[in-house]
Amino acid sequence: MNDRQPKLSGIIPAYDPDPRILRKLIEALRANGFDELIVVDDGSDGASAPLFAELARIDCVTVLRHAINLGKGAALKTAFNELLTRDGERITITLDADGQHTVEDVARVAAAATEYPDELILGCRVGTAPVPLRSRLGNALTRLVFRLVTGQAIRDTQTGLRAWPRALLHEALRSNRSGYEFESETLLNALRGGARWREVEIDRVYYDDNASSHFNPVRDSLLIYAVIFRFALGSLTIATTDYLLFLLAYAQTAEIATSIVISRTVATLLAFFVARDLVFRDPTRRDFQQVFEFVTLVVVLGGISIVLMNVMTIRLGIPVVLAKALAEGSLWGVSFIMQRQLFFTRPSADTDWDAYYENPFPASRWTRAITTKKLIRAMRKNIDGKPVSTIVELGGGGSCVASALCDAFDPATYRIYDDNHRGLARVADLGLPQTECHHADLTEEIRWRGDADIVVSIGLIEHFAPSGTAHVFATHFEAARPGGLVVVTYPTPTWLYLIIRRAAELLGLWRFGDERPLRIKEIEQVIASRGQLLHWETNWLTGLTQQLVVARKSVEGVGTGTTLTKSERQR
Repeated sequence: MNDRQPKLSGIIPAYDPDPRILRKLIEALRANGFDELIVVDDGSDGASAPLFAELARIDCVTVLRHAINLGKGAALKTAFNELLTRDGERITITLDADGQHTVEDVARVAAAATEYPDELILGCRVGTAPVPLRSRLGNALTRLVFRLVTGQAIRDTQTGLRAWPRALLHEALRSNRSGYEFESETLLNALRGGARWREVEIDRVYYDDNASSHFNPVRDSLLIYAVIFRFALGSLTIATTDYLLFLLAYAQTAEIATSIVISRTVATLLAFFVARDLVFRDPTRRDFQQVFEFVTLVVVLGGISIVLMNVMTIRLGIPVVLAKALAEGSLWGVSFIMQRQLFFTRPSADTDWDAYYENPFPASRWTRAITTKKLIRAMRKNIDGKPVSTIVELGGGGSCVASALCDAFDPATYRIYDDNHRGLARVADLGLPQTECHHADLTEEIRWRGDADIVVSIGLIEHFAPSGTAHVFATHFEAARPGGLVVVTYPTPTWLYLIIRRAAELLGLWRFGDERPLRIKEIEQVIASRGQLLHWETNWLTGLTQQLVVARKSVEGVGTGTTLTKSERQR
């Protein structure tokens, strides 16, 4: 956890608020560490004007006004824009003006956001307080549909108490939603973009049967339900196309398998674009991996359809036209769930490194040997025969390369930095005289010596959100001496990686919940600003394909400013 306490900014959208509740909330937040509060008057009537004028006179309160009521989403975006025009590290917390959130709950959310600054923190309402019927029914239905659409078991999708990473504030400003559905859309988009999230339990509080709330949980959750409706409409269009093509082909060939292949070949292209661009609306992934996943799904479901139709026509005597409809209809739900898995990036739990160090994968010895040989070859090629005095390994708990690198380069010092005690203990058990173990959280600011001839990490930078990856990768250059080498490996999302990882997940063998396979374009800007890219390659022999990158820290501390061309990235 970061020992520094970031400043707290609270955002409160308000439309004809209860003066007693809002005054009490503002006073309590000020007394509990909030140094900035942004209240957005979303077109309240004239009776609320004295209240907002009173709040505007408070030194830490900023009141922003809409001339007319534009909706909660518009109010939040107005406040987000105000915050993003300012500099400084802050925790941004949104909360409702209707008294549903206690200061103690806000403090719990703020504490979680301090510990996990790159995650979306959701205040999950629990407790025994009676829930108004409209809220109970609407929230239950929304929770069920949201889980069906996203695969995420979020207990409180409608919570107004959230802590937002700065990157999500930027993304939220691009939304064209302005009402309560804005919060549903931003949550969907966060999951779609691979954001990590966690829920913090808060008390359920309602005043006067929630009379001050303007939220309609059914009406304002239609954004989520629309995904189901779009899928049904898209499925109907595709099924009609597939059905007509099948009938035409069957009339000519009288072969079920041949007719399905012909109809599916044409319908697959239509289905792909409908699923990606109209149903799940995922613009973030447009690559071979996505096409491969979708075609694989179509082939598998098509094979199942052939088997079902043959059983129904041959064994049961059902006419082929009806058998086609029954087979495709029975696979509709399976198709939806599988497409959801393909077109939604699924955030996962943190990796349990203690369990991994206790019981590593059986195949890891083989993959580590391959990786180590490639590392040493790349280092020798780029160190230009110069003696190596110091090697630093980041995230080196349970290091799989320390012994080999010490044998190959005989450094005077081999320093390892990791925040896992069990992993560091395993390094100490190696008995290498050059080794120094340092317990350190690499996401925090560390005063580096800047004297390492080689800084290396194996499978480290992929275990963070994008901002964390950029920060941790940059620390490699901070630890290196001017002219020193920075060498990293990380998984990259090839078709082979995809197949092996999906299989491991289905079998319950996948342990790296927060692993996020990377492409070199995600780190090349860091390299360009601090040094020069010397070498990179994709290692297919490990199965879960890895990229190996070698860079040199510039002598002047400033990089070349160049990045890879498109053809170079596609090597």
